[in-house]
Parts: sequence; C-alpha cells; structure tokens
Amino acid sequence: MVLTDTAFATFVYPACKNQLPRMLASLNEQSDPYFDLIVFNDGLCDAEDICSQFSNRSTKIIDVAGTIPEIRSQGLSHLKRFKYENVIFG
Repeated sequence: MVLTDTAFATFVYPACKNQLPRMLASLNEQSDPYFDLIVFNDGLCDAEDICSQFSNRSTKIIDVAGTIPEIRSQGLSHLKRFKYENVIFG
C-alpha cells in the first residue's frame, strides 16, 4: 500500500471515536497531501466506516491488540515493514 515515502500513523480505540472525524477532517485540510494514512485500530468497531466517511485519502487500517506498549510495538513493526522514510505520529 505504500504510495509515498511519508506515513501519518495514528492509533485509535473506542474512547477516541468522537475525536476521529475531526482529526480526519484536519488531515484533509493539510497543504501537503503527499502522505499515506495508516490507522492502527485497537478495537474501534466502526473505524473503517468513520475513515471512509470523513477521510478523502486512501487509508490503511490495521487491527492491533494488546497492552499499550505491545500495540505501539506492533505499529512500529508494520511501519518498518512498509519501509517509509518518514513517519508522522498523531
């Protein structure tokens, strides 16, 4: 799925459901559109629906589970495997 050399990576979970649309709208407004959106999903049931409704860019959603450190480690492993040169966390 790597389309650019930069990824914007975020971790979502059920408690952040209400903030996700606002974050996606903000990403849509960025002056530099050259980044891939990677969403690490820790149990947010409708993450795919929210992303498709509020994001105007291609989004890769990856399910993760575990403790907070385990989830972060899984995310970093995925990003390394995708070989991005730059990663923005938000």
